[in-house]
Amino acid sequence: VYLENFAYDPENGVVEVWGTELIQNTDQALPIKTYRDFEHPTAKDKIVDPLKPLYEAMAKIAPHEFFAYQMVALPIPDSDWKPKGESKAAELIEGPKAAPKPFSLWTLIKGIFKPAKPAAAKSDKNFSLLSDVEKDRVNRVLNKVGKSGYACKLRLVYSAPKDKFEKSKPSLFLGAFKTLSSANTNGFKSNADVTPKLDYKLSETLEKPYIDHVVAKRKAGIIKSLKGRSPGGGAKPYVLNVEELATLYHLPLVSEETVSSPNVEMVSSKKSQPPADLPIGEY
Repeated sequence: VYLENFAYDPENGVVEVWGTELIQNTDQALPIKTYRDFEHPTAKDKIVDPLKPLYEAMAKIAPHEFFAYQMVALPIPDSDWKPKGESKAAELIEGPKAAPKPFSLWTLIKGIFKPAKPAAAKSDKNFSLLSDVEKDRVNRVLNKVGKSGYACKLRLVYSAPKDKFEKSKPSLFLGAFKTLSSANTNGFKSNADVTPKLDYKLSETLEKPYIDHVVAKRKAGIIKSLKGRSPGGGAKPYVLNVEELATLYHLPLVSEETVSSPNVEMVSSKKSQPPADLPIGEY
């Protein structure tokens, strides 16, 4: 059974838990930075692992600590999300459409007796008139809709004995995903609605029982969603295409120049030629 030995009881007070789900910063039509953005043909390290900060953070996990990075991905039909992505690309080129004005009887009466204004010239803005930054955003959106998509949910959970729980670890894990965002791409942030943290509004003393109740409920909820591999439990899943998924989930990339973290064992390998007597069939 998945995570059968991982149990959390908020009543015993022995184990402390932190968890959250990662939601996107902006419209899901805009992709995150993918592994292609981390390829530098002229640099010493030609390929930089997008998840290197995460692996380095995981290398700091002590034997008494538990950390989980969970990705739930469900295939969805292209018709459920690609038209929205194509509409987003058109909006980035032409600009957002004006929202229709609410119906008003007085506006209708005024329009009957008021002389009509000459029609405004239609905007001829097209892709060639966009700046390089705007063109890059449009191309990223179109590149995303050109690949298969999945409805995804990403979770992070950290747990340790209460007397050994390190409050700095959650920030370390969350910070590992900052490299996947930029001013011209999408990115991830913590969902405050499921994270077990709640600040008081008026009085810390008066609100403490309510805050403790909500925090305990959120901790139990994030553990239940983790063990159940649930696509729900918080915000609505968002769409990531196969290129984004490959960026977020892969084995560590190791090159000759890579200096591995002290607690992460790396196994070197090399390619060899196939045997000369290898049988080859026709299919």
